[in-house]
Amino acid sequence: MLFELTGPSTPPIVAAMTKKLYWAAVILIAIAGMTSMVYFGLKPRPVPKIKLSHFENPSVLANALLMRLREELRQSPLLFLGLDVSHPEQLETVKTLLENDQEPGIRYDLVVAPDHFLPEGYLVHEKLPPRDQVETLAQGLEKGLEAGHRIAVIVPTADAAQYVSGNLVNQLKAASKLTPMSLAMTDFPRTRQQESRMTYPCIVAGVDQSGLGPFGCLVAQTARANYRKRYPEGQFVGLVEQIGLSDYLILYTQESP
Repeated sequence: MLFELTGPSTPPIVAAMTKKLYWAAVILIAIAGMTSMVYFGLKPRPVPKIKLSHFENPSVLANALLMRLREELRQSPLLFLGLDVSHPEQLETVKTLLENDQEPGIRYDLVVAPDHFLPEGYLVHEKLPPRDQVETLAQGLEKGLEAGHRIAVIVPTADAAQYVSGNLVNQLKAASKLTPMSLAMTDFPRTRQQESRMTYPCIVAGVDQSGLGPFGCLVAQTARANYRKRYPEGQFVGLVEQIGLSDYLILYTQESP
């Protein structure tokens, strides 16, 4: 070393105490971080995929999904599609997505769904087993994937979102080595006043009995960030966010004053 700085040396006792205090602080910070992760969970922050936009009809939204999530879909031979059957526009979006999904290597050629969810024109389909027969579902999906099928499973939104602990898709993952991609669709409020009518209310932990409270809070949080963005009354608006490693939230509703 050409230039070695010299000066008053630190007494050994002081240096030792300083070192101990440093490591004590590091340990406390690490413990605090681990405690926070356990207490608050490891939920990643949502990543916008499609910002709030006007979608003239469900077909426009379906085609936007196919284009924007093209590579994600290509890499996911098993897709869970979640919708609320009481909203016709959501069923129409899913049907159009499957019907327009014709590109080789991306098309889902086998649909598993309740009878009333099945899209028209799908000659290859299977009826979804009862909800409590997760192992049967897992075995059937594994068999279909091994046969070279790309499979889309249509279920209620609450069963498709991997964000919801203990639901059907998470039970399936726990009972098998399957790693599905999820597209979960629901409506969302456009004003604070509409939050009381949410399909999945935001309910805090300790009060929530359904297990869907955190999902409702995620929807509310996403919606609140877009309350100031308005479109002409009656138009359909929507957005898409990635809420997990292979978990996507689709918000789609009609603009109202």
